[in-house]
Amino acid sequence: MKMRAPWLGAILAALLTATAGCRLASTPDASTDGMSELQAEIQNMLAGGARAFNEGRLDAFMGDYYRSPNTTYIGGRGLVHGYDQIRERYESWFEPDAERDSLSFEDLEARRLGAMYSLVTGRWLIHTGEEVAASGPFSLVLRRVEGGWKIIHDHSSTDTD
Repeated sequence: MKMRAPWLGAILAALLTATAGCRLASTPDASTDGMSELQAEIQNMLAGGARAFNEGRLDAFMGDYYRSPNTTYIGGRGLVHGYDQIRERYESWFEPDAERDSLSFEDLEARRLGAMYSLVTGRWLIHTGEEVAASGPFSLVLRRVEGGWKIIHDHSSTDTD
């Protein structure tokens, strides 16, 4: 007769409870255009953020980020910790006399990481007139909060030639 560790059953039960209802990837929900509800929510959120950026409204642009010292951003200049520090990183783009091009997003894909979290990947583009001046891939980890989704981690890269 094999002896099992007495704690093994408790660990398995805890894991099953913790992962109940979690999906690693979302499947499209039934909708008129075939887009999942999650994808549509996040696309609308990011479109609003792009409008705020293009109109020079820093506080509205930062409204997509979770207001926490634990929110993080990784870009070409390294890791930034905290909502306030991320806001500081963007401030120069929003100065009254700053030259600002227009921001858009494409190739968005959203996947659920459980009921409270999702992973979003896509591309950001900065346009100067009709030309793309800069672009790159990004990944976001979002947390469901009252009122919608908020970015808790942003990793944005720049394409290189």
